Amino acid sequence: MSDTKVFKIKKTTPGNVLFILHPVSNPMLTKEVYLTDRRPFQFLPTDWALGIFMDDGNYRLYKKGMFTFENNDELVKAAYEAGVYFDEQLDFTPVKEDNEKEILAILKSGNRASIDKAIKDFGKEMIIKVAASNVDGLNTGIVRMLESLLKVQLVIDNEVVED
Repeated sequence: MSDTKVFKIKKTTPGNVLFILHPVSNPMLTKEVYLTDRRPFQFLPTDWALGIFMDDGNYRLYKKGMFTFENNDELVKAAYEAGVYFDEQLDFTPVKEDNEKEILAILKSGNRASIDKAIKDFGKEMIIKVAASNVDGLNTGIVRMLESLLKVQLVIDNEVVED
């Protein structure tokens, strides 16, 4: 398997994403992938990128939308060319990357109906993550409404709650 092709893996969720990766050709090797707000992407050779789909935990992170690949179509092609067997249920559908920006815009609007729809569309957990990561950019009224609506505490005594 040639490692000349490189795939860009990108974080698609607020906060940090950390996982251990093993290449398909030598599972004894390990690489820590740590995606942060300061470093939201990394480049991976083909062998390592295909390793994402060989580990159930890493694949679950991919399907939950914690990260995606910039060139998913090429990754699918590489998987089949490399002869790596994938069950038909394996889904390479890319995650929408701008969820955080879209959710933050909805939260900043303060529109209760839009926020309710966002909770339904993106899930309560994702809304909480975005709100907690960006609580400094939200006004007090919106923070109080979100705390009441989501049943979480985002601010304690005017200090941001850390996860």
